Amino acid sequence: MRQLKKEQPIHFIGIGGAGMSGLARVLLSRGFSVTGSDMKGNFWTRKLSSMGADIFLDHKRSHLSSSCQCVVISTAIKKDNPELLEARKLGVPVWHRSEMLNLLVQDRRLFTVAGTHGKTTTSSMLTTVFERNNLDPVVFIGAEFDEIQGNAKDGQGEYAVIEADESDGTFLNYYPFASIITNVDRDHMEFYGSYQKILDYFSRYIKQHDEKGMIILCGDDPGIDKVLEGISNPHPSFYSYGVEDHNDFIIRHINMEHQPVTYELYHQNEYLASIPLLVPGMHNIYNSAAVFALCWLNGKLKAEDIVNSLSCFRGAQRRFQIKGEMNNIVIIDDYGHHPREIQSTIQSAIQFNRSRGGRLFVVFQPHRFSRTQYFMEEFAAVFEGVDSLYLMDVYGAGEASIAGVNSQVLFEKIKNNEHSPSDTVYSGNHQQTVQQVYDSFMPGDTIITIGAGDVYRVGEELFDKLRDG
Repeated sequence: MRQLKKEQPIHFIGIGGAGMSGLARVLLSRGFSVTGSDMKGNFWTRKLSSMGADIFLDHKRSHLSSSCQCVVISTAIKKDNPELLEARKLGVPVWHRSEMLNLLVQDRRLFTVAGTHGKTTTSSMLTTVFERNNLDPVVFIGAEFDEIQGNAKDGQGEYAVIEADESDGTFLNYYPFASIITNVDRDHMEFYGSYQKILDYFSRYIKQHDEKGMIILCGDDPGIDKVLEGISNPHPSFYSYGVEDHNDFIIRHINMEHQPVTYELYHQNEYLASIPLLVPGMHNIYNSAAVFALCWLNGKLKAEDIVNSLSCFRGAQRRFQIKGEMNNIVIIDDYGHHPREIQSTIQSAIQFNRSRGGRLFVVFQPHRFSRTQYFMEEFAAVFEGVDSLYLMDVYGAGEASIAGVNSQVLFEKIKNNEHSPSDTVYSGNHQQTVQQVYDSFMPGDTIITIGAGDVYRVGEELFDKLRDG
């Protein structure tokens, strides 16, 4: 395994990203010298700077020197990035962020959360249980999380909890002791190209697990069924969870009419626990059942300790996050960017809004031209039950535009879907969207911004306008 020297700087290109900033944070807490660059500052760059990182808000060759012991990049960094070119010229080793993460958890018992959807929430739930029971894990997750006051933490316990990102295939760099796999769906087709390749990667990921550990799988997910069909020698400790009776851990007696949401969990028809949740939605019932199963099977915690921890979980940032309430108007933000995620989010919002009696407004910003192209028909069909839909322009996330793929085309498809909101508006850019929504809502309404880009700014500005007005 590679070794790092504390006195030589480690340089991050794109240090302000969710995954990169967490790595830098843990390195700083361990006493390493960290430098980094990004095109603009954000909460994470300011936090890292306060911890001692030397951060540049541009990309230049001069930010690299031969004294740098390695450069850390993500898949998003382009090959012609000037700092990356300089690192190659100087012979400075270049590591993918997954390699650095793997190094930082090499001496811990690794628990990962993988799957196309739900990773951040589920890994945050798992972290909550570990933290509230004094297991003090090393943590790397994809969002800010109040329980650890950030997106990463350098714990002193025997465990590490990480969100294993499948978007670029680099989750194959991890060799977990135990995992939760939430689902396997069609996504990130710009990398995979086909659904079969996604299934193949998850199959390889499962085979890399420690035979003494365990894998917790959603037994109701058809994608996971397809992955298992391609594995001739299954892991000796597979456990499934879900509402269907064939699962090892069965979800029963769900009550989503009131807060908190409650359900009962059974293991092979033996009652285990009644679990209350502050976070709404069927997807969170699934997520929490997976976390309970993993923690219970691990044998370190009692059922009541797991339940008590889960009952305190309030969610991670940008995952059905209540941004504020003013004049009886609630503003929520969610990171959903895949049709299946958006459908779950909208069902949660409908459930949340039911007791309020007002209208449900959704502001949706499609994320990536490639994803919008691939899921155009699915996106057009997921907004049933919404009173007013505002459709923003596509957030490219660095992708080049694709001819015939834009929000105007998606708008027409949504308008032609019989289940779409009758009040559907192509609102276009950021400023227009803020003003159009502000001019339309009334006390009692709920507004939810959905997307993985900068749509959250719409909600923040709406809240500011409410507060000022």
